[in-house]
Amino acid sequence: MQAETGFGHTTDQGAFFPRDRGLEERIFAVILALCCVALGFVLIWSNGTLMPPSAFLALSAVVMLTIYRVDIGFLLLMGAVLLFGQFEVPGFNTLTFRVSYFKNLKEIPYLPYFSMGDANVFELHFLFIIVVWVALLCIRRDVRARPVALWFPACLWFVWLVSAFAYGMSRGGDFMPALWETRALMYLGVVYVFVPQVIRTKENITAFFWVAIVGITFKAFEGIARYQGNGWSMVGYEAMQAHEDPLLITTLFFLLLGLAIFGGNKGQRRALLVLLFPLLLGFYVGNRRAAYAAFCLSFVAFLVMIPRKNLLRALAYIVPVLLLATYAAVFWDSDGSFAGPIKQMKSGFDKDESSGQEIVKDRNYYSNLYRKIEDYDLAVTIQNAPAVGIGFGTKYEQPLDLVPLDFALRDYMAHNNVLWLLAKGGALGFFLFWFFLNSVGFRGASLVPRLKDPYLKTVCTLSVVSVITLVTAAFFDLHFVRYRTMIYFGALLGLIASIQNLTRDHPALAEEAAAVPAAPPGYAAP
Repeated sequence: MQAETGFGHTTDQGAFFPRDRGLEERIFAVILALCCVALGFVLIWSNGTLMPPSAFLALSAVVMLTIYRVDIGFLLLMGAVLLFGQFEVPGFNTLTFRVSYFKNLKEIPYLPYFSMGDANVFELHFLFIIVVWVALLCIRRDVRARPVALWFPACLWFVWLVSAFAYGMSRGGDFMPALWETRALMYLGVVYVFVPQVIRTKENITAFFWVAIVGITFKAFEGIARYQGNGWSMVGYEAMQAHEDPLLITTLFFLLLGLAIFGGNKGQRRALLVLLFPLLLGFYVGNRRAAYAAFCLSFVAFLVMIPRKNLLRALAYIVPVLLLATYAAVFWDSDGSFAGPIKQMKSGFDKDESSGQEIVKDRNYYSNLYRKIEDYDLAVTIQNAPAVGIGFGTKYEQPLDLVPLDFALRDYMAHNNVLWLLAKGGALGFFLFWFFLNSVGFRGASLVPRLKDPYLKTVCTLSVVSVITLVTAAFFDLHFVRYRTMIYFGALLGLIASIQNLTRDHPALAEEAAAVPAAPPGYAAP
C-alpha cells in the first residue's frame, strides 16, 4: 500500500527531484530567478505591453508546477482543454477562443510564422507532461508505470488508426485533412492510456472533477452571458455555445445524480446543487440536438446501472425529471394558460414569420435534409469499400451533391460520425473501435457493483455512462473529430483503469478484490 504524502501525493508520484526539501528549495529558487530574468527580457522585447509578459508568466507557472507535481500539470492541461475553445461560436468573439490553444502554431496570429508548425499548443503542452513523466520513470526508482486496463484493445485501436492514416495517404489522400480527421481519435486513446499514470489516488480523482466542475461551469456562464446580452432570447442565433459544451455539461448532471444517489463527496454535491440552474441554462442555450439525444439515452443507461437497493432513493430525483418531461410533451403545442412556461421557452426558438427572417424549425428541416444526403453518400462509399474503407485524408463519394458550406473539410467529414468512421475504416476498423469502447464500458460496469467507496462508485458509473453519451452524440454530430470532446471523454474512460488500480492497491475499497483481473504482462504495480 502506498504512503500518502499530501494532496493526492504518493511516494511514487512526487516531485521531479528527490524529496530533499533543502535541495528542492534551492533548485526552485534558481528556477524562479531565471524566470524573473527572462521576464525582464520579455518586457523589454514587448515594449511594456501586457499580453507577452502575461503569457510568459502563465507558461512559467505551468512548467514549474508540472515539474514539481506531474499530476497537477495534467490537471492544468484538462483545465485548459475545458476552458479554451476549438471553434468560435458563430456570431460571437470570445477571448477563450482567441487564445488559439487548439490551433496549429503556424496559424496563431501572435506567433512568428513557420511552415512546419503543424502541431498545436495542446499537443506541445501534453508532450511536455509526457516528457516529465518519462523523466520520472528514468530518474526515480520508486516511480513505475501503472497498469492500463484493456491495453490490448487499445493497442489494436492505435495500430488501426495509424494504418488507416497510411492507407489514405497511399490512395492519394491529403495530409492536412487526414491530420484533422485523426487527431481527436488519437487524443482519445493517448489520454485513456496516460490517465492511470497520473491519476493514482482518490484525491487525484476528486481534484480532476473539481477542475471539470470549474471549467465546464465557466463555459456555461459564457453562454448565459451571450443569452443575457441578446435580451434573454435565442432569436437570431441557432446556438450560443460550442457543439461540445452541452455534452460536457451533461456529464456534470450525471455526476450530481450519482453523488445524490450513492453519496460521496459532499463538497462537490453542494457545489453542483448551487450551480444546477446555471448549468441547466447553459445546456439550454447550447441548443444542440445531439446533446439532448445523448442525455436521454445516457439517462436510461444510468438507470440500468443503479443497484436495486439504491433505486428508491433514485426515484426521488428521477420522478421530478419525468414529470417535467411529461409536462413539456403534453403542452408543447398547447395555447392554454397552463402552457405559459412552454410557450415562453419556445419563443426563444421561433422567429416572427412577419419579419421575413428564417424560422429555426425550417433551418432544422434543411439541416436534417443535408444530413440525410450525407448519410446516403456515406452508405454508397461503404458499399464500394466495405472491408478496409477509404482511409483518412480521402474524400468520401458524393453521388448526391452536397450544397456548398463554409467548411473546408466538408468533403472529408460528415455529421454522422458513426457512419463516417465506418466509411473511413471499413468493417475492420469499425470493429476494432467498438471492441475497444465496449470492452472499456464492460470493464467499468463489472467494477461498479464491487466498489464499496460511494465516490468511486459514482465516478465509475459516470465513466461507463460516458461511453453511451459519446457514441450517441457522435451519431448526430461531429464529435469523434472534436478535440475537447475526445480529450475529456478519453480521460473519463481512463478513470476506470485508475479506479481498478486503486482497488488492487487497496482491497478494502472493493468487495471480491481478488476478482479484479491481474495486471497485464509488462506492468508492475508499485
